[in-house]
Amino acid sequence: MKYNLAILGQGISYSLSPQIHSVIGDLIDEEITYELKDIQRQDLAQAIQALKNHEYQGYNVTKPYKEIILDDVEHLSDVAKKLKAVNTLFIKDGKVYGDNTDVFGFEYLLDYYRIQVSQKHVLILGTGGAAKAVCHVLKKRGAHVTYASRNSLKEMDEKVISYDQINPDDVDIYVNATPIGTFPKMDLAVLKQEQVTNQIIIDLIYRPNRTKLMSFAKTSYNGFVMLLAQAIKSEMLWLNKPLNIHDILDRLKEVIIYE
Repeated sequence: MKYNLAILGQGISYSLSPQIHSVIGDLIDEEITYELKDIQRQDLAQAIQALKNHEYQGYNVTKPYKEIILDDVEHLSDVAKKLKAVNTLFIKDGKVYGDNTDVFGFEYLLDYYRIQVSQKHVLILGTGGAAKAVCHVLKKRGAHVTYASRNSLKEMDEKVISYDQINPDDVDIYVNATPIGTFPKMDLAVLKQEQVTNQIIIDLIYRPNRTKLMSFAKTSYNGFVMLLAQAIKSEMLWLNKPLNIHDILDRLKEVIIYE
């Protein structure tokens, strides 16, 4: 069977997802095509209809649609329902299903790099869909979580502060869940250098592989492993079969080239 897949988002020309899923197809001996669909909000309904018509077998969803697209999803996984954010869509029993593999991806990243978060004070930069997935994992692992937001401090389950209120002495780990610093605007950083002292930085950005924010810290990790892990998990949902994620991820790291 041929699998037609795509990613829905805006301003996503930098995405490595087409390359990643093409290689996954080769590794598991499946015929996979994967498109970038850089679309406007008004085009989401048409994209969902194409999924229902079986023109596509699945989508990834990225900024800014992880929360916006919820209204078009007929069935949510438990984690997607809890987070009110999806990044993977597929058809099951004639209905549009939404799941969130970012949670799996971030858990895999923490385990891969052996990052201990229990009882650590973690400040998540951003409050979007990826930030919610990160928060879910951190809380499950016993971290003390706060959000930082440049927007109005909306009501959320966790404490939300402004960037002006950040006190580095209160932070053990920063997690950047904003797009600030992504290719091609690589000279930007969501924090000032003086706000980074001895903290670990986990930057969910993967392109560039070392962001300006990461350069401020002695210990930092990008989001590449998370990207690969969530991609493999999405494939498992689309193909409806288990895959050897550890083997596939290690092989992907060997062949996916980027700066």
